Amino acid sequence: MFVAVVLAFVSGLVLVVFFSQRLFQAPEKPAAPEYLEIDIYMSNARGDGLEPVRRRIRKGPIESELREALEILIQGGNGRGTIPEGTRLLSVELKGGVLYVDLSRELIERHRGGTSGELLTVYSIVNTATLNFPGVRKVQLLVEGRKEETIAGHIDISVPIGPVRGVKTSATVG
Repeated sequence: MFVAVVLAFVSGLVLVVFFSQRLFQAPEKPAAPEYLEIDIYMSNARGDGLEPVRRRIRKGPIESELREALEILIQGGNGRGTIPEGTRLLSVELKGGVLYVDLSRELIERHRGGTSGELLTVYSIVNTATLNFPGVRKVQLLVEGRKEETIAGHIDISVPIGPVRGVKTSATVG
């Protein structure tokens, strides 16, 4: 009987110590999000080429990082945007080094047109994805889930497209 009482007392003491430590511990702070610095390829000030603009995105699964990078690109900023206003990013999916970027119909319907404008639009997306994320070699642009021949009649987007550094439009050729 004496042993049973001692065991019960010791067990109770262990439980009290365990729970009191848990009660008086400072709560664990959630880990601060980690960030990556990447280049978003936007129109330069003259509107005749692309230049990288440094931005921070949250680290996470690659498709989440890509989605955030492309959302920043779509938002544009300071008149340097290359994506027509109202265009929405519907999905991103990375398969075998090809990033499938599905955009809303506004990409075509609201595009200002012209070879120069179309070059800037296509390569701002392609360069943002391929030059920041080593797993992305090419980009296949989709509109509402479908392949299209072109955005505004000049650049073939029916096949995956690789990056081009230093994109300049025909306005600078002379």
